[in-house]
Amino acid sequence: MKRLVLALVALICISGVSASAQHIPFVVQTGDKTSKVLYEGKPSGDKTVYVCTHGTLVYRHTLDSKFETVEWTISEPSSNTSIVASRKDGKIVIKGTFKGKAFERTDDLEGLPWYQQIGISASHVLGGGTVKFKNLRPDDLAIYEMTAKEMGETDFKGQKVHRVKVAPAGILAKFWSSDYYYNPVDLTFVGYNAVEGGPGTPMTYWYLDR
Repeated sequence: MKRLVLALVALICISGVSASAQHIPFVVQTGDKTSKVLYEGKPSGDKTVYVCTHGTLVYRHTLDSKFETVEWTISEPSSNTSIVASRKDGKIVIKGTFKGKAFERTDDLEGLPWYQQIGISASHVLGGGTVKFKNLRPDDLAIYEMTAKEMGETDFKGQKVHRVKVAPAGILAKFWSSDYYYNPVDLTFVGYNAVEGGPGTPMTYWYLDR
């Protein structure tokens, strides 16, 4: 369960921001189990910083004006993890301690954008289209090429929303995908769902804690 929460918090703990700081709580529900995640976002010069907190686990994302990730940090004292991943010259440079072991690696973005905060970045396909991007899997830091595609309007938790489907590129898309939901008025992220496990695993939902 902790592995699941680690992945989900990093991928979807986000929303839109205005010129002032925002503090937005989300509910995470898998079957009859629920937990809460606090989201905070604020401008920082020509960039935007997002901080997501779930217990002792803290992710900090720095995005540029195109909402591409510039830097992503992980801090989780309970697992002896402290990682900094930075975009430099078309590559992601990762350094730090991961689950108690020294970790260092450089990944080539291959000309694609880096979207670590998928919820806000994937909103770019609203209005039609598909985008490819790179993303680091939080539980093992493996890098994946992903796609985001607009799927039209639907209902989510009693409201009309825009749906974006996110999946790994290529054959892996047959085995896993996720849905992100956006407010049709201001296009802010309002929810998520996906099956995060093997056959029989309940659907996991993220939604605003109103």
